Amino acid sequence: MYPLSRVVEINPTPEQPYHVVFNLTAYASSGQPKLTNIETTGCSNATLTYRWAAASHEVDIGVTPSCAAPVRVVFSALIRIPIQLSKPNTTMYLSYAYNTSQAGSNITLYLNTPTRTPNPLPLTAPQECVYDAYPAAAYTSLTMVLGGVAVAGRPVNYTLRDAYILLGVNAQTLLTSAPSVYVWSPNGSTCAATGDGMPPTMGGWSCSALRCDAKLNASTPFLLVWYTPYSSSYTLSVNGSTDTAHLEAIGGFNAWIVNRTGSLNISG
Repeated sequence: MYPLSRVVEINPTPEQPYHVVFNLTAYASSGQPKLTNIETTGCSNATLTYRWAAASHEVDIGVTPSCAAPVRVVFSALIRIPIQLSKPNTTMYLSYAYNTSQAGSNITLYLNTPTRTPNPLPLTAPQECVYDAYPAAAYTSLTMVLGGVAVAGRPVNYTLRDAYILLGVNAQTLLTSAPSVYVWSPNGSTCAATGDGMPPTMGGWSCSALRCDAKLNASTPFLLVWYTPYSSSYTLSVNGSTDTAHLEAIGGFNAWIVNRTGSLNISG
């Protein structure tokens, strides 16, 4: 049990990456990938232009459908960029932000292995940002899909920025980082309660392989860590009510923020 003053969220974010292993928008002029493979519907062809701005971590991309008449064109531009990433021992994250000159246009990035494209887990991100979690794997390519609707002969302009592949924090880093207690909280649960002070005092407890019961007295909210491998199927009851602030703490254990004080009966 830990006072909340020791709790630190270690979630990587698009604006604060933990360990970047690939930065798409920081290419130097000598190392830019070629952007190719435009596919269109309603029009026979389209042209693509791009300009890398490494200093601002941006790439500006323009797609211009080429048609004989000024018709509205639905198009997509598929761009595959090779990467070489060794399989890490922790979750991988793909984050990016973008804006476009035409409503209804968008950019989608995703990671691929030689055999499959995993389904990412979308995470909470700041406005205009996309932030996806991927399982650990040796990814070999990054696919960019530009989509939208345009009037033939008029470009749709995109700005892609802060496109990172980054790593989460591995267990060894967390376990050797005392005295802070690091938690993985994709929904921002640590904001549910704040406080300093001492951890609660124990009045008695009983634990088996699958269940623990304890009587506590708490003067401030606190973080309870149960040193079992994290699983969303675990639950914690506090005075008969389910605690929904379930987190992954210290590299992979079940934890809950107990936002209550006084005499507490805890079961998990």
